[in-house]
Amino acid sequence: MTVEQDAVLTNLVLPSTATATTLNGTMTLVNTSQSVVYLTGTATGYSVVLPDATTLPQGHVYTIYNTSSQTVLVKTFGGATLFTLSQTSIANLYLLANGTTAGTWSAWQAISDPSVASGILNYKAVSSASFAPGTADILITSMTVTPQAGTYAIWFSASAQIVTNNVSTTVSIYNGASQVTDSIRTVTNSVSTFNTILTTQSTVQFNGTNACEVHTNRSGGTATITGRSLILIRLGS
Repeated sequence: MTVEQDAVLTNLVLPSTATATTLNGTMTLVNTSQSVVYLTGTATGYSVVLPDATTLPQGHVYTIYNTSSQTVLVKTFGGATLFTLSQTSIANLYLLANGTTAGTWSAWQAISDPSVASGILNYKAVSSASFAPGTADILITSMTVTPQAGTYAIWFSASAQIVTNNVSTTVSIYNGASQVTDSIRTVTNSVSTFNTILTTQSTVQFNGTNACEVHTNRSGGTATITGRSLILIRLGS
């Protein structure tokens, strides 16, 4: 590479457009739109609609930087969802075929937040406040997060002191209002004042709206749950 070529690349400024996400907002691109898009903001319900593919040359490329704290729907011309762009992520789109208005696009995305190691998206909820389970299956205080759409590996653990002999304590993961059956775990104490660890795990697909929760119930007696954590790691879409 010559000095002149190096100077040109060093001073290259990519065409771009920046916009702040607004509630239920839509950014509609056209064939004359800039090829690099920056999205900012914190509002939900934002979409980017790609241009009529027949007005673009085959091989046209768009790069979308989602610097916001919310997911963004990327749609083809006509409104069909192509994919969901994660928060603090970058997407590259390549037009494979332009024979229809929707076109055929190849797209990939990666976490762009440098504070997130290896681009892994994760969620964590922690608490040490005392919680007393009852006989009804209810949410453990603070053990809830609402992840973006995707498939997650989930782990929960908690310290508990169980009082009353031969009484069972159950914990399980919920996807919205639905109990994840393979996550149901039960501990039965054989002595009074029994100190133990309550734990469960599963792999669950979330739709971006449902919360991930951990619930518990007791067959009788009393118990106290103290230190606890809920961890989700996204495995894929």
